[in-house]
Amino acid sequence: MMEAYQFEHASMRDYYTLSQLLADAKAKMTSLGIIQWNEHYPNGNVIEQDIMEGKLWVLRSLDDEVLCMGTLTHEPLEQGAAINPHQIYLKRVITASNSGIKGLGSLFLKHCFLQLEPQITTIYSCTNHTNFLMRKLLEKEQFVKIGEHQLAGREAMGSFYIYERKLNTDFLF
Repeated sequence: MMEAYQFEHASMRDYYTLSQLLADAKAKMTSLGIIQWNEHYPNGNVIEQDIMEGKLWVLRSLDDEVLCMGTLTHEPLEQGAAINPHQIYLKRVITASNSGIKGLGSLFLKHCFLQLEPQITTIYSCTNHTNFLMRKLLEKEQFVKIGEHQLAGREAMGSFYIYERKLNTDFLF
């Protein structure tokens, strides 16, 4: 199944498509009562910055349709925290809800794991307590909830759950 897709860094040629994917995801989240994002965050500036810094990845169909996007970064979840070269953070994962393809989130994560440098031992993600879709995806892909906290400037959104997945330990199981 992985051969039928291309996984690559996003480029500025993708900007409009990614912005539309983001707008669609925000609308769907709002309709489902997921309060993780708002009209200010994330936005086009975040997409552009992630593209320019080479952090934004896309999963494309072979006919070049963007099906999923997400950011992989060494920048910790907490601003000002030290960067650990053995850790990476997964942020802003969005799947095209109108694609009709099941399992895109899992497929995207599997491609992410294949792209990681060998020294990466842990991948983290953070999601709002209302984002049952992301929580389900992370737990399906063997992430474990390790904590929760309030994000500065987003206290009205309630708790955010921190998830962790240890990597490079599959040989132990």
